[in-house]
Amino acid sequence: MPWIDPIDDYAAPPRLPRRGATPEAWDGVYEGEDGIGRIEGAAVDGDTIVAERGLVELLDVVATGGVIETDGGSVDLIDSTLTDCDLSRATIGTVRGTRFVGCKFSGTDLSERTVRDSVFERCTMQYTHLRMATLQRVAFDDCRLDDVDFSESRLEDVTFAASRLVDVNTERCRFERVDLRGTAELDLSSPTNLRGCLIDDAQVLQLAYRLALLAGATIERDPEA
Repeated sequence: MPWIDPIDDYAAPPRLPRRGATPEAWDGVYEGEDGIGRIEGAAVDGDTIVAERGLVELLDVVATGGVIETDGGSVDLIDSTLTDCDLSRATIGTVRGTRFVGCKFSGTDLSERTVRDSVFERCTMQYTHLRMATLQRVAFDDCRLDDVDFSESRLEDVTFAASRLVDVNTERCRFERVDLRGTAELDLSSPTNLRGCLIDDAQVLQLAYRLALLAGATIERDPEA
């Protein structure tokens, strides 16, 4: 059996860029051309960023309390910090070197995308699409993932400290150094292949119910429970 002695670090941490001085306020102008807009080195406070039929890049941006919308377009998030932003139903492209704090991802589409060297802190993900995505050196810290679809994705050096995973789909995922220890709740809808994941003793019991059902067992309910 693949038992290991207790260890501190299993997955490599995200490599976030160093933050400089607070940038100047965004003037509301999208730079760029040929269907690509860009907001670079700016502070966006409470504004709505809209990608219409094209790509908008946020590069070295500090955004607080705003909304990101996509109407036939998508948004790349690179070397930025987003706090209390709403990215619900948005289509996200590349995510790299970005920290999300208290953000909302309800119905957000990240399918077939790459998320690298990024941190999600106290974020809420509900019906978020990460099907066939690639996650490398990504940390979920005190997040809630509810009915998130990771099916056929590749997760490498990913952690879920203090996070709640509820009905999360990991069917046909490929895992490398994925640390599931310390989750507040671990409910995977199809835990058929957890090779490359690290769990602790208590989490074995959390997964037992799902594993028994997937193995074809019929479970008698305790009417006193």
